Amino acid sequence: MKKLGFGAMCLPLKNEDDEKSIDIKTTRKMIDLFMKKGFNYFDTAYPYHLGESEKST
Repeated sequence: MKKLGFGAMCLPLKNEDDEKSIDIKTTRKMIDLFMKKGFNYFDTAYPYHLGESEKST
């Protein structure tokens, strides 16, 4: 079992002044690579990015 998690507390943003403006395209690329390497643990919580880190798109 791999022991590395993908933290969703500091995702890439489109606008650094807007914590909710997650760059979804870049985040998807990061997640795809993370999973391709065999990892599957994601650390997310409602407060991260004012609730936006837990939404699925």
